[in-house]
Amino acid sequence: MRILFLDASSRISETAFSENGKTIFHNILTESEGADMIVHELKRSFSEYGIDPGTIEYLSLSNGPGSFTGLRIGSSIAKGICFVTGCRLIELSTLDILANIAPVGEKIISLIPSNPKTMEYYYSEYEKTDGQLKRITEYTFGFISEIEDSSAVFITKQENFKTLKELIGPGLLNTSAEDLMKSQMDLTLNKITAREFTHPEDSIPVYIKEFIPKN
Repeated sequence: MRILFLDASSRISETAFSENGKTIFHNILTESEGADMIVHELKRSFSEYGIDPGTIEYLSLSNGPGSFTGLRIGSSIAKGICFVTGCRLIELSTLDILANIAPVGEKIISLIPSNPKTMEYYYSEYEKTDGQLKRITEYTFGFISEIEDSSAVFITKQENFKTLKELIGPGLLNTSAEDLMKSQMDLTLNKITAREFTHPEDSIPVYIKEFIPKN
């Protein structure tokens, strides 16, 4: 089983490729490289590891919410690869990927910035028992002051950690790029087992909303 993974939902983009459960490569782009370097990095990695893109069976996409530009770039690349190779597209919520990193807990809240200047975040609440993640609320957004909950475990991407740590305190878990990719891989396998795929023509990034400043 040959799976290509893409995540361009934030300032730091990632790509990875696995074959029969073994990770062949995992690229973490720097913030200065940006999502527009994904195709270049994929081409380099395919050449370095002797991978024929035509043999990709599944493409897993971290589909937002997140960076408006990054999500559009990731979506365009994913669609192009699926149309050319015929591989199956798997879309995953970036909030789900974050939440899946957290240990077992009665309440897990994943956070992604909507507008950091006003401290407004996308978020959703989850439960995790026996290693199985269950979302218990809709994907939504709100000010961090509206989301705070002393009984919850919070999780966010590394680039947002310092700001939120000052507000949330010890209830906030840090993450790494390796954590995020492992979580995406685990959720992708669940989707493959359940045969939950998206047709590339129907694929659109998840923005949840267009940001409108609140008075």
